[in-house]
Amino acid sequence: MLYPRPRVCQFTLSLNMSLNMFNKKMARLCMLINSSFATRMLFHGSKFGQIPTLANWFKLLILVVVQHTRLSKFLISAPMMGFQTSKIQNTNHRRPTDGLMELSLRVTTPRLLTLQKNRPVPATGVDGVFDSKFNPAANVTDPDNMQAAAVNLFYLANLMHDISYQYGFTEVAGNFQNDNFGKGGKGGDAVNINVMETSGSENALFLTPPDGQPGRMAMFRYTSTEPNRNPGFDSQIVVHEYGHGISTRLTGGPAATGCLLEGEARGMSEGWSDLFAMIVTAKESHKADTPIILGAYISDSSSGVRTHPFTTDMKANPFTYSDIGNNQESYIVGEVWASMLWEVYWNLVTKNGFSTNLHDAKGKFGNIITMQNMIGGFMLQPCKPTFLSARDAFIASDVAHYNGANKCEIWKGFAKRGLGVKAANSTNDFSVPDECGGGTSSSSSVSIATTTESTTVESATTVQATTTV
Repeated sequence: MLYPRPRVCQFTLSLNMSLNMFNKKMARLCMLINSSFATRMLFHGSKFGQIPTLANWFKLLILVVVQHTRLSKFLISAPMMGFQTSKIQNTNHRRPTDGLMELSLRVTTPRLLTLQKNRPVPATGVDGVFDSKFNPAANVTDPDNMQAAAVNLFYLANLMHDISYQYGFTEVAGNFQNDNFGKGGKGGDAVNINVMETSGSENALFLTPPDGQPGRMAMFRYTSTEPNRNPGFDSQIVVHEYGHGISTRLTGGPAATGCLLEGEARGMSEGWSDLFAMIVTAKESHKADTPIILGAYISDSSSGVRTHPFTTDMKANPFTYSDIGNNQESYIVGEVWASMLWEVYWNLVTKNGFSTNLHDAKGKFGNIITMQNMIGGFMLQPCKPTFLSARDAFIASDVAHYNGANKCEIWKGFAKRGLGVKAANSTNDFSVPDECGGGTSSSSSVSIATTTESTTVESATTVQATTTV
């Protein structure tokens, strides 16, 4: 579903080391937060990682969904835990404020503008601390709640930029970045995020035009609770939406926009985004049969927004390849695809262990290998991929990055859900290659250890790869 280009009115809060660039006169119109400095995020699921100390950082109060049922606060306050100048981009000819990514958060509807017309000017922070005040008993459009959502969206979008960069979603590959620093690709395409879009409800979306044109993410209110809820507070939702931008830009090349809009490919784009959400929010304590629920917070439901939990337990989630034969609804196709990928993920984590540092793309841990093969697979698969071609691209990515060391774990994961060697036309096959044992793939519940194809651009401004998460 495509949405018309919104009317936008904005003021700018530029976050730099002095935090002084703030136009108070425009505050009565609407809200835009711009990041104008290079950032590096250190949030890994529900944990904080560490990298060598860099000179400047910001302290920020983050609101994230924990277990997707409640909101908790995390204070980033130490030099090793917060916004930092990117190690990758920090060169001698640049200033810390040159701007790796410019992210704008916009309020765009007349009703919301009216609501905010006479509101107090948002705080610019004290000594770099953005202590957002979130009140779950207040309306989603309450000014403090809007600002808290903006902070969370800003943080998570930058997180996804920084993580995906490590795995190959760089300037030349078409990432979302305002200044490409002469490293190829087209700049000027930072992600614009609508904190609360009121043209609909029960939705979140990401629009992906060709490289050089900004992506757009929008959050819509969810009405199953009173007060209503903003999906911008649900980390899985935000990561899922940003994942659409990654898969769309990389499949078929950064100039293509229509590779994941039809048939199996459209559904698979939902599955990849679900996998992004699960990997980024995964915990070391999780087991293969732990049920992962997506969207429990926004839906106020223990079952979330999917028909089944993601787990290797076939009784809890019985999806197989044949389930797409009679149902081409994109979210069912996506659930089937994500269920297969989750099997592969757990085979790789069982073999190689789990890392709490997703920024270390060179690590040989199962969750990192899965992320690398997924992103690498995007670059290798054709425009409008099928389950079969995307499976083969994932396997080829493992050959390219790990010399095929995980071939059998990958095949067994796909084959368990019916995408084996002889699978075709939505007909299940559970066999694996002879070198992987042949026969039928089986599973057990275990705990974990501690290029592109040139295509024609179909649209410049209205390409969309997601609706409700």
